[in-house]
Amino acid sequence: MKIRHLECFSAIYEELAQNPEYAGYEIEEAVLQVKSYIPPTVKDVDKAIEKIRFSHATRKYKYPVFEGRELIDQKTLAKMAGVSRQTVARWEELGFISRSDIGLSGNKYFVIKEVVSQLERLKDVK
Repeated sequence: MKIRHLECFSAIYEELAQNPEYAGYEIEEAVLQVKSYIPPTVKDVDKAIEKIRFSHATRKYKYPVFEGRELIDQKTLAKMAGVSRQTVARWEELGFISRSDIGLSGNKYFVIKEVVSQLERLKDVK
C-alpha cells in the first residue's frame, strides 16, 4: 500500500520529519504492515466477574439504589472487579460495558447486574 495516498500521510510525514534519524531525508514512501486483527478482550473475565459477584454478595462496598437498581460509579466498579479505574474506562471505551440510562444528579452509573451480564457475554466471544 502506498501511504502517500492516505489522508493521514501528512501527519505521518510531519512526525517522521521531526525524528533526528531522518533529518535531511525527503520522505516519499514508507512501508505499512497490517497484521491480522485480534479483537480486544478482558484479560481474565471470569476472575473479574467472580470478584464483582463476591463484592456484591458480601456488600463490601456501599452504593445507592435507584428504581430497584444498585448503582456504582467507575471507581467502585474498579475496586469490585480488582482492576484499575483506567481499565474500567477502557472497557467502557471499547464497548464491553456501558452505563445505565438512569442516574442520580445527572451522572450516569453502572448497574451491577447489567455489568455482570455484559461481561458474561464476552465469555462467548472468545
